[in-house]
Amino acid sequence: MKRRSLIFLLATMLCLLTSCFTAMAAETVDSGTCGDNLTWVLDDEGTLTISGTGAMESYEDGSQPWYDNCDDIKKVVIEDGITSIGDRAFPVCVMLTSVEIADSVTDIGYGAFANCTRITSIYIPDSLTIIGPCAFFGCVSLTSLEIPDSVTSIGDAAFASCTGLTSVAIGSGLTSIGPEVFMDCSGLTSIEIPDNITSIGDYAFAFCGNLTNVEIPNSVTSIGHYAFVDCDSLASIEIPNSVTSIGGESFGHCSSLTSITFTGDAPVISAYAFTEVTATAYYPANNSTWTEDVMQQYGGTITWAEYEVEEETYQFEINDLDEVPDGLSDIYDSADALIETMIAFVTTDDSYTEENTAVYDIVLMISTDGGTTWREATEDDFSEDGITVIIPYPNGTDSSYGFVAAHMFTVTSDTLGTVAGDVEYPDVTKTDDGIQVTLTGLSPVAVSWTASITSENNASDTGVNETSGINIWMTLVILSACGFAIMGFARKKENR
Repeated sequence: MKRRSLIFLLATMLCLLTSCFTAMAAETVDSGTCGDNLTWVLDDEGTLTISGTGAMESYEDGSQPWYDNCDDIKKVVIEDGITSIGDRAFPVCVMLTSVEIADSVTDIGYGAFANCTRITSIYIPDSLTIIGPCAFFGCVSLTSLEIPDSVTSIGDAAFASCTGLTSVAIGSGLTSIGPEVFMDCSGLTSIEIPDNITSIGDYAFAFCGNLTNVEIPNSVTSIGHYAFVDCDSLASIEIPNSVTSIGGESFGHCSSLTSITFTGDAPVISAYAFTEVTATAYYPANNSTWTEDVMQQYGGTITWAEYEVEEETYQFEINDLDEVPDGLSDIYDSADALIETMIAFVTTDDSYTEENTAVYDIVLMISTDGGTTWREATEDDFSEDGITVIIPYPNGTDSSYGFVAAHMFTVTSDTLGTVAGDVEYPDVTKTDDGIQVTLTGLSPVAVSWTASITSENNASDTGVNETSGINIWMTLVILSACGFAIMGFARKKENR
């Protein structure tokens, strides 16, 4: 009897719990289809979930199947399997605050989230390659933006009028910043343009009134018309030597702009590029491209002044490899995995062993102010002839040892003829100061050695550097790409 009562009690509790969860579950308000294999469901909590496989349909204004419920949508969930978000999918969903996009999505269409004024953040998955024109136009509450390396195209005005945007990180997949992409982003105070960008489009940063700092890399070749027009807080700008053209009113009406520095040959400057700007424009002395015909007013009041160019100085930093270079991060998930691969490349001959191998991170640093500040060399600083570096002999070795070396490319470059992840085996020349190799780019480099006849008995004790942080000045390192003899600084840590 007691057993039956207990069973009855448990069954009653289970029914009550089931009823409770049923009552708590969100109810469907509306549903339908939005693609050949896609369905959508809107629940009473304001979550619109799209599921299925394939591409979402594109719409004209007012034709979205959830249009009548637009003011009720608070959250959009794009589930795994969806490959694209259609044109004008969710414009003017003014109550929308949260968007979840699955890693299967590769394309966000035209005006997909335009004027969704309450979205504060957006996660862009690594699968995405295309952000369409006006995709997030007028998302005034959006405060930060991280564009992954997978994105290769951003349409016109994609983030225009996102007035709350204060932080932007641009990935390595883009080669240009298109027209109006960040126009009227008045919350931006600083923008660092990565060195994969080659052009800045018309009106790209126009009317960004609080922008005080812009870093244009030595990869940009063209600055479009009105690119920075009416950036009233911009006080100075440096135009790198890679820039060959500056469009009309590129910096027009920048009322605070007082200093313009050109670091290379004179670019083609369009008329009125500096409309209503009163500034001093500095150009490098002893450069024949800067003629009177170039040094005009360009719609403003420009005072031209030459400056003496500091002779470039160079140094190498040679350390044990402890992190994966950016260009190889998609191939290797850890420094240990990369080191293991590099060791394998130089130990195919049984004479060379893992114990007698070191893997280095070699970086070329360049200074143009006598060594006060340094920058890391980029692809543009190398030539097809390569760069020659002397690596100090690993501790306990000398010129009587045998050496082999391998270098892995970190960039894919048509100019240098390299593919990231491929390996070259440079010839090794033994000098008084170390092992000389000529590389097409730098880092990472593996060096392996065999014991000399005279030190064969103690090579295993002295072949590995046991001291970390030893500073060694290298003498007479030849930089083939620039034809300079320079001093390099090598810092050797414990060999792996």
